[in-house]
Amino acid sequence: MTMDGGQPLVVTSRPDGSGPYYLNHIGSVAGLAYSDTMPGGPESMELVLGADPHTRHEALSPGRRVQVQKGMSCVWEGRLLEPAAGDGGWAVTADGIGTLGKYYRADWQSGGWTAANLVARAISRGLRWIAGSLSGGYLLQPSDTGTVTVDDALNQIAATQSSTWRVSRVHAGWQCDLIALPGTTTRLLVSTSPAVRTLAGYVNALQVKYQATADKGNKPATFGWQTATLPDSITRHDRTEAFWDVTSGGVMSSSAALALGNAALAKYLAASYAGPFTVSHGQYLTAGGVPVDLACESAGEVVQLVLADGPYGGEIYPVPPVRFQVGQVKYAAASDTLEVTPYQSWRGDLNNVMTLLAPRAPA
Repeated sequence: MTMDGGQPLVVTSRPDGSGPYYLNHIGSVAGLAYSDTMPGGPESMELVLGADPHTRHEALSPGRRVQVQKGMSCVWEGRLLEPAAGDGGWAVTADGIGTLGKYYRADWQSGGWTAANLVARAISRGLRWIAGSLSGGYLLQPSDTGTVTVDDALNQIAATQSSTWRVSRVHAGWQCDLIALPGTTTRLLVSTSPAVRTLAGYVNALQVKYQATADKGNKPATFGWQTATLPDSITRHDRTEAFWDVTSGGVMSSSAALALGNAALAKYLAASYAGPFTVSHGQYLTAGGVPVDLACESAGEVVQLVLADGPYGGEIYPVPPVRFQVGQVKYAAASDTLEVTPYQSWRGDLNNVMTLLAPRAPA
């Protein structure tokens, strides 16, 4: 499909792909914006369709497949939600295909609690994903079958590995993969507005209480304490302490308790750029400095921030370059701008980190 003045076009079809209608053939399309997130993929879409609000066209039936097309490519796909009629026409919204796992339960009655099995079983029931690389990841304690959604299960499985998951466009459709958090710079972002960091407490000393011996016979259980620290952070930011009780995990050695504390501090991200950064054409570039088509961008890139205004600075080392993973992008067609939000995960909350890493007592 050719472009209309360089603007993306929106087409809806039945869930099986039949009966397509381009919305710009039904009425005027205004306020088109769509987003992509990590973890996940295509996240949400919104627009206003200037058509008779007293007559609902088949193209606006909830549950229809929605695609945003740019040139000959599909850059976003999802499921149409219930549109709202108003004086100006129809307010149209859709859930992205990267979020459709929330409509399916994590069913693992056979095959085991693995990402590959959960996704494959959901696909067999109608989820429009292709199973990609889904090995790796683990849970300390599986959820009961059907008690969580596929999205929630993938988040749990990926989190303790410091990995994530993505639904990305491939030749055959939309493929779901478990991936390591990207680290190689793929984009340059030229920011002309001050950039402010989000602080999450700067905890750099974690006291861990553990059970040293079990309650047995006439001898009560005994407990010990270990303290894990981040010396470089203490030197730079002064000392901030937190406490973690892991006695519910049963008897462990002092070295195991210290290792848990060190692991929690290593995964914990005390300071990051929260953004978002809004960029126009020419401000978002490939690593080689070539401007990208903002309408075709997705989350999951790794940005090197080129600050034209605002302070540089990282968690320990305050010198540039400042890099971050892209957690969300949102494209606004009317202004041809892209909102780029840095990846904020469970790692930014120490309580979340400790909850995910907490040991479980053997059954």
